[in-house]
Amino acid sequence: DERLNDIVGSAYYVAPEVLHRSYSTEADMWSVGVITYILLCGSRPFWARTESGIFRSVLRADPNFDDSPWASISPEAKDFVKRLLNKDYRKRMTAAQALSHPWLRDECCPVPLDMLVFKLVKAHLRSTPFKRAALKALSRAITEDELIYARAQYNLLQPSSQDGRICIENFR
Repeated sequence: DERLNDIVGSAYYVAPEVLHRSYSTEADMWSVGVITYILLCGSRPFWARTESGIFRSVLRADPNFDDSPWASISPEAKDFVKRLLNKDYRKRMTAAQALSHPWLRDECCPVPLDMLVFKLVKAHLRSTPFKRAALKALSRAITEDELIYARAQYNLLQPSSQDGRICIENFR
């Protein structure tokens, strides 16, 4: 199995061994884990404002499986993602192991899509191109902690209408 040594790929999907400049096909399975994590919960497993910060997070941090919507995601799905995001590439699932995993083989109980994830995807699909571009720009400009803080502050204003608009009365 040939080992590669160039750092390639998008920061959010890069495997730890790629950053150590010695990797092979196991790095692709890491990326599958990152993509699956994002598809299941709607956020990235490793986050920072800069590329070097993302790399540090990939090397040192563990993905969060405690927050919403992970509570409503099946144990099999969590196991699948955790086994793909194992920082030790020798312990990470291979493609063959992933394909035979119970979660992919549908041997586990079906779990309905978390309504929060469904609503977020639906709202995103209905948003205007301008709003999507603004959200994309905003996602690159603030950290996840800043977003959580901004959301909490917004919720304190108690938007009065169904569309989430804030009126001057909300500031009184």
